[in-house]
Amino acid sequence: MDSRVNQFLLELGKLTRTVSAEKFKHSIFIELQNLIRFDSGLWIEGRVDIGISEHSSMLFNQPDAMMENYARYGAEDYLRSAATKGAGITINHDDLLTRAEFHELELYKNHCKKYCMEHALSTAVTDVKTGCFSFFSFYRSTNGDGFSEQSRAIKQLLMPHLISAYKTAVFITAQTASSNNFNETQPLAIVDRYGVTYQQTEGWIEAMQKLVKRWRGPQLPVAIITYLKPGIHRLGVINLRVKQLENELLLCEALEPRNRTELSKRQREIAKLYAKGLTRIEISNKLGITQNTVVSHLNKIFERLEINNKAQLAGLMLGK
Repeated sequence: MDSRVNQFLLELGKLTRTVSAEKFKHSIFIELQNLIRFDSGLWIEGRVDIGISEHSSMLFNQPDAMMENYARYGAEDYLRSAATKGAGITINHDDLLTRAEFHELELYKNHCKKYCMEHALSTAVTDVKTGCFSFFSFYRSTNGDGFSEQSRAIKQLLMPHLISAYKTAVFITAQTASSNNFNETQPLAIVDRYGVTYQQTEGWIEAMQKLVKRWRGPQLPVAIITYLKPGIHRLGVINLRVKQLENELLLCEALEPRNRTELSKRQREIAKLYAKGLTRIEISNKLGITQNTVVSHLNKIFERLEINNKAQLAGLMLGK
């Protein structure tokens, strides 16, 4: 079994860089069937800052109608409640109720039986720093054949790896889709337009705490939310680069502020003239270079200093 788990972890690493985030979860379910026998599954991502709010869910071998039906009977879901309280412990449905007790529930009669969910193995993991959670379940359709303790232990062992790998896949997909060259060594986060953090890399919380000392998440500091629009925003101790993603989400990168000493002598000369208000043509005439050369230098200056406009340039070059 150890060799199969090791092989799965190797495959997991490959999938993070070869499969888009959208297809990643489905690929993981397929690979996991080589370790644990199950018929269908569910993977939910969300947050717990206000109740439990889901922002993405993936069904494996289940119709979309399953989640719609669950919304009507989910309040009775003792398994999800137990998994959520279990703080990362994988829960075997059969350890909570007898078969007879389970079959008497309205949840079973109106939902589980309908979607062939006779046995379940569930894990809920919450990031206490951001309030983000992952809920991951396997289901079996055969009444008399539940999950073994070995299956439960394997699933629990793999959960931290699955969550970490999915987070990596999300950022790689976001960076691939971005026209900007985002640096995965910098602190990154995926947030919604309200500033709620869904995924983050190492160092993101520390970067935000440079702005608000005791910030813990999941919602970004109020001082940052107003800057959640595409572009580079200078916030003093950090620069925030924002890229629009699909589904109204945003990819944010916390950058160390750069200064004018990183420019070449010619770039500093052009930057200072432009910051003083000279036009491209005036700079071209003054320095005896073509206007295209001026434009090329200015593009590199703005990129290197991670700024968006002349006012920000003036602030750096002239101390305004």
